[in-house]
Amino acid sequence: MDNGTGWLQGIRPLRSQFWPRVWPRLLFFASVWLVLAGQETMSWFVGLPAVFLATALSLFLAGPAFFLSVRGFLRFFPYFLGQSFVSGLDVMIRVCSPGPRIDPGFLTYTTRLAPGPAQTFFANVISLLPGTLSAELRENQLTIHCLDCSGSALEQVQEMESRVAYLFCQFSAPGGDS
Repeated sequence: MDNGTGWLQGIRPLRSQFWPRVWPRLLFFASVWLVLAGQETMSWFVGLPAVFLATALSLFLAGPAFFLSVRGFLRFFPYFLGQSFVSGLDVMIRVCSPGPRIDPGFLTYTTRLAPGPAQTFFANVISLLPGTLSAELRENQLTIHCLDCSGSALEQVQEMESRVAYLFCQFSAPGGDS
């Protein structure tokens, strides 16, 4: 006999999966609005609908759920900032030097990251390593343009992959060139 609560049994699992995805997004978009609009109360007449719309769109457009490691983020972020700075310095020194200090070419790298957000993120942040630029990503093959192929580009790419794997909770050995 149904006591009127049978339909709730089917909703509880959905609710338990839904809200952990919604709250962080709501807080994130509300924080962005607060930073952009300031503490002006009247701005929330536009901001509140915008926050809800952004949250709904991010849930609708999001692919499969993935998890980020807090430790991985704390390990990745300082490395990311440092490599961004070093990359800018490296290119500046190469451009300002009297003779060209380049040996351009392509490096094909086989990544062990699972296809999806981690692999896409990895392909994008490779461009922040000194003298590198992601050219193409097909399945697990990443083609990277390097300003100096005789340098340590492969080791830098492997280090970046390791940090991205840790960030996205994908602990595996780094890939290599093929």
